[in-house]
Amino acid sequence: MQYAIMHARCRAGNQITGAGIGDVVQFARTQGCDATLVDLSKNLLDDDAALNELTRLVKNYGTFGSQNFLRELLLSSNKIGKAGATKLIQYAHWERDRHAEAGRPTLKLDLSDNCVTDPEGKPLPLPPLALPPL
Repeated sequence: MQYAIMHARCRAGNQITGAGIGDVVQFARTQGCDATLVDLSKNLLDDDAALNELTRLVKNYGTFGSQNFLRELLLSSNKIGKAGATKLIQYAHWERDRHAEAGRPTLKLDLSDNCVTDPEGKPLPLPPLALPPL
């Protein structure tokens, strides 16, 4: 569904916060079942948004046994920290591992320019992450 891909891309840079992300996620999971990319870069999404809403995007979102996986989730230039980044990676890995027989697609998860820090509190330069099939 081309409309779902374009609609999700238009969300980049609109200052969406945790308060509004639920509707975008719900749209992408229901109306955009054929979407392969969701671009939520340059918004105000934080760990709470990642933990409570964005994790739903990295899961299999098909219905009636279909195996639809998002292939790109672009979240650069937000306010996601270590807790949110960790949970997104864990959910993406777990969900794809659960469907090993279906031939898991790679997920490009771009968390660059967020608030992930090293143990000393210094920002980590995170390049886009591609989770390969296991």
